[in-house]
Amino acid sequence: MAQPKEVKRKGSSLAEVQGKQQEDRVQEANYFELKGGSSKIIYSSTSFEGPPNFNYEAAAGIQSFKGDEIGHVDTEIGELVTVRIDRARGTTLTVLLPIFHVNLNQDDMPFTTWAITATRRRPEFGEAGSPVGALQTYGVDELQGIAQHRNF
Repeated sequence: MAQPKEVKRKGSSLAEVQGKQQEDRVQEANYFELKGGSSKIIYSSTSFEGPPNFNYEAAAGIQSFKGDEIGHVDTEIGELVTVRIDRARGTTLTVLLPIFHVNLNQDDMPFTTWAITATRRRPEFGEAGSPVGALQTYGVDELQGIAQHRNF
């Protein structure tokens, strides 16, 4: 008995169309709102002007950073986003952001992450040369946040 011939159709199958539609609804997150303790962070990896924006609100006030003022490094554990929050003391704030794919049909994707504050140790008054020991001290804060994809 002869096997039926497979009929090739022009165009895409229903499964291919549905897969493409699902793919179109999933995008990488580019906007994050984070809160922890008395601080609030809003970070967007792009903006209407093009470069990234990072806003940091804490007890000391609000600071805004954009473009080259924001460092970012992609790592195996996610993206490390860093800004210098106190130049005089050499203090930086680094936020760990997981790689995020968001469904465009869903409003917000909640998640937990951490912010690391690093302060560089300076020689004390009367101390000759470089200090001995660790040159940075760290503080770690848990942050609750949401991730979104926005069309800038």
